[in-house]
Amino acid sequence: MYLSHYGLEREPFHITPDPDFLYLSPSHREAFATVVYGVEKRKGFVALTGEVGVGKTTVLRAYLKRVENSPVRPIYIFNPDLTFEQLLRMLLRALDEEPGDASEPAMIERIHWRLIEAYKRDENVALIIDEAQNMPVETLEKLRMLSNLETTTDKLIQIVLVGQPELERKLELHQLRQLRQRLAVRARVKALSPAESQEYIQHRLIQAGAAREDIFSPGAIRAMVRHAKGNPRIINIVADNALIAGFGNQASSVTRRTVREVIADLEGGASRARRWALAVAGLAVLVAAAAAIGSWMGASPRPQAMDRHVAHAEAPADAVETRPAPIDGAVSPDPAPQPPVGRRDHRAITLDFMTRTLEPAPKETPPAAQETPVHTAPDSAIQTPESPMPMKTSDLPAISGDFKGDNVLTDAASAGTAPEQTDTSIVDGAIQSKLATVEADLASASITVLGKPEETVARVVEKGDTLTQLIRDFYGHSGPELIEAVVRLNPHISNPDYIMAGDTLVFPVGRKSESGGESAAAMPGVRPEDRKRP
Repeated sequence: MYLSHYGLEREPFHITPDPDFLYLSPSHREAFATVVYGVEKRKGFVALTGEVGVGKTTVLRAYLKRVENSPVRPIYIFNPDLTFEQLLRMLLRALDEEPGDASEPAMIERIHWRLIEAYKRDENVALIIDEAQNMPVETLEKLRMLSNLETTTDKLIQIVLVGQPELERKLELHQLRQLRQRLAVRARVKALSPAESQEYIQHRLIQAGAAREDIFSPGAIRAMVRHAKGNPRIINIVADNALIAGFGNQASSVTRRTVREVIADLEGGASRARRWALAVAGLAVLVAAAAAIGSWMGASPRPQAMDRHVAHAEAPADAVETRPAPIDGAVSPDPAPQPPVGRRDHRAITLDFMTRTLEPAPKETPPAAQETPVHTAPDSAIQTPESPMPMKTSDLPAISGDFKGDNVLTDAASAGTAPEQTDTSIVDGAIQSKLATVEADLASASITVLGKPEETVARVVEKGDTLTQLIRDFYGHSGPELIEAVVRLNPHISNPDYIMAGDTLVFPVGRKSESGGESAAAMPGVRPEDRKRP
């Protein structure tokens, strides 16, 4: 598939044991020479061992190719999981004789005569057993009976055992001690060194007809060598897949990055570069989502109250910041957002509350905001804080009319239907009383504001409470004007949707009328013992 792209004549890294691609490292050369010497010198038993994938079978195939037109008559067995009887039958057929139903002793006798005839023809019979570690111990033990077939000077049959290190451990068994003593020649195929691994790659490229040496970059070769740890089979697998990947990318040379990606794919994981790419892409998505949410929240109007925001755990006691109550006055068209403040240390807070009657704004009222005169107390007695809660005027009902004699606080529903076009809060008429001097000391958190003294009720927020629910419990209903009124009396509330468990909230109670009954603003559901006087 990629031969013409890289200028090759053959696939250089196929995993079949092709003897044409045998690379004779010192270890492989020794193994090859051991087999040649043991068979040609009729040594009887030869053992060749090595780890999986180091090239044992390739050495054997190279040897079989070498003796094709020689007096050596090889009999190659690649599946050694046989009983001794099955092995004898296979050997007889390889010697051109059908075993029939002969017994083991009879078959051994017939094999003996066949070997003598081959010896007379100057033939050397070699039984080569690959993967010999899989041969049963009983079969291995009886193999020595075949080695007894000999003349006074030479062995009639040479037996080459090729296997993994498990074969060496099996030969150490006590019942195989007689076979172990007959092993005349042994060799072990070792893994390639890093230098030999690089030579191995170049050797196979040259054998495949490569006309240039830069098919693999130096970094790619080092990556393959480091991963394979001297195992030729692993080098073949990685190199072949790297050539395919480079061809798919139409790259003239295979780079280290390509090799590392191939290795990661073969091991079933993602490459480091791919993992980094996925991580960066995921981070970019998160940043974009956060920016979109922030933009949407900034552009959306802020709700007055949301029941899903419940009171959270109590804040630390040392996170305290005391803020004075706001002066009742005109609402600016678009007040600037107020940064959140810490929790106040509430100690028997008593406030004067000025209520007002909410009436529908007249239709002829212009939409522009009007200034409302506000009487202020001396600067030494009270400070004017910033607006305690960011709020748009469109969120508030229109306000008009004078303050009534009793300063009655009413719900928007009792004031009639609000007009579709709302305007800035307007207070018409003169304020019936002057601003009372601030009598409370800020250290004791006792504050007096515009209006006549009214009853208030202090409640401690419990976990799970919401401002909307508390107002509904006190007044029997909830609305934007009630929320605004409660927030004005509790300046530590920076966000009506977020109240802290353990905070003390103050709620206004309508004062007694001249007739002795409760005013219209009296709170249903408030127990007498909960009420406090300033």
